[in-house]
Amino acid sequence: MISVIVPIYNEEKYIDKCVQSIVNQDYPKDDLEVLFVDGMSTDATRSKLAVWAQQYPWLRVIDNPQRIVPPAMNIGIRAAKGDIIIRLDAHASFPTCYFSELVRYLNELQADNVGGVCRTLPIDDTPLCRSIAAVLSSPFGMGNSYFRIGSDQIRKVDTVPFGCFRRSLFDKIGYFDEQLVRNQDDEFNVVRKEYADYLRNQLEKGNNGIVKSKYLVFGVEARDRKQAVSRLSKIESDIMNKFKILGCKALPIDGLERLKIMHDYMNQDSLEKFAMHSFKDITQSGLTPKNYITPTSFDFR
Repeated sequence: MISVIVPIYNEEKYIDKCVQSIVNQDYPKDDLEVLFVDGMSTDATRSKLAVWAQQYPWLRVIDNPQRIVPPAMNIGIRAAKGDIIIRLDAHASFPTCYFSELVRYLNELQADNVGGVCRTLPIDDTPLCRSIAAVLSSPFGMGNSYFRIGSDQIRKVDTVPFGCFRRSLFDKIGYFDEQLVRNQDDEFNVVRKEYADYLRNQLEKGNNGIVKSKYLVFGVEARDRKQAVSRLSKIESDIMNKFKILGCKALPIDGLERLKIMHDYMNQDSLEKFAMHSFKDITQSGLTPKNYITPTSFDFR
């Protein structure tokens, strides 16, 4: 059986289209359950789902008093009956073969998590909306994020949207980190295990001079700076401890170091050095951080 988990909150504008795309799936419905984990919606989301559930008893609604996504995923996983977990978002609709193709490739590739390409559509037919959608689907805006820009072949990637996981994966590495309000999917994408295994294998071969750097950026919602600092400190401590368990060296970076990394990444073909020495430079020069990190031009040849 597969268990589909959909975190929701006030989705009345989108829920019918999402549910219809689930109902249209070609996967056998007698081997399927769909759990909508609701953050106590105050609009018509629940009443709409109640109508769908009357016709399709394999649809269920579960309460999520904490309202945010990570607890919703954990509540859904614990309530799930399937040995395969698929995570969906209510703001999206899915092709009829989505479930069956994910399950097929999960088994064929013997992977822990598989996913497809996310096609970003403009919410309105305006120049601004079309531009945002284009940027979110291009290498210019998203770099080598293949689930955004697409790929003509099956490949290993850092992350996928709306992933299909083996239930056993959660027994191996635990559940979603409920402190990560955003980017919680990174918890179960193969980055940590892949790089940890790679480094361990190389060390066993005596190749102990390997250095692989990866940068994690996260944010929190807070009412003021004091609360933000407190929450960020807790997340930082938790992440550092997890990397320690993995045997990976991890160091926090400050704002200036982060800007330098962004400068170096965007100026790889330039000899221009990062010229910002402190945030006082911004005050004195009247410039913005963007002026210090972005190149003067791009060559698309």
